[in-house]
Amino acid sequence: MAQTNAASCGIMLEIVRVVAQRLSDDQDRQGRIDGFAGKGWSLVATLVNSARLLEPSTGSDVEPQVAALGRRLRELRVSRGLGVRELARSINVSPSLISHIELGKGAPSVKTLYALVAAFDVPLSHLFVEAAPTSPPLSSASITSLAAARQNSSNSKDEPLGLSTDRSNGPVQRVAKRRVIQLEHGFRWECLTPGTDPDVEFMETIIAVGGGNPESEMKTHNGSEYGVVLQGKLGIKIAFDSYVLGPRDSIFFQSSLPHCMWNAGDEPVRSIWFVKGRSTQ
Repeated sequence: MAQTNAASCGIMLEIVRVVAQRLSDDQDRQGRIDGFAGKGWSLVATLVNSARLLEPSTGSDVEPQVAALGRRLRELRVSRGLGVRELARSINVSPSLISHIELGKGAPSVKTLYALVAAFDVPLSHLFVEAAPTSPPLSSASITSLAAARQNSSNSKDEPLGLSTDRSNGPVQRVAKRRVIQLEHGFRWECLTPGTDPDVEFMETIIAVGGGNPESEMKTHNGSEYGVVLQGKLGIKIAFDSYVLGPRDSIFFQSSLPHCMWNAGDEPVRSIWFVKGRSTQ
């Protein structure tokens, strides 16, 4: 079935490319899109979106980021010559939990991830994985823009319709290319730096509605944390004190104090965090 869908998808996308090119030529001749061409662009958009529905499944409902994190953690464990039971014993969790995480069947909690990072002695930024690209439905207007960009850019002549040509690197971290860590209880971390820094963690944290719990087990680690809320209501418990932060509220605390966070509102919470010295021994 997957092979049939893949073949159908390939045929449909090839039709899309041919129609898009013909319509692009038509637009050049007329200077505008009307009549058949206007209807044609709507048809192209429909074909593209239908082709995406035919794309074969990976065979797993697990988020790609969770599976990629599991593989990364397994590679680190094997490279250090640690068995599953030995690693589990060292961080005080069950061997089945380690296997569950490594196989991509579930995401670790924040506390478990920190324990694994300490056991492997690597910066947290080493564990961020590439985010899977998303493909929102295309409108006829976006198809028009893609075709125009394809025609006007000599660098994109041989590339599939819709493929980004932004391959910039350097000190800038593009939002579309952020590396992520997907955790359990609705937590998602997005790295805001293009490289790995052993001394600093700079990231955006997103907590889904209902994510976290003020009664959840608190964690401690080295370093200090600075945070500012961008959206939603963020609940933070530090030692025996609890706080609720709204947009533009900020906070600072020593990470050695027991702490936990949760979504205290009815919309996703987005906040920026700067953690300094977590990996300091």
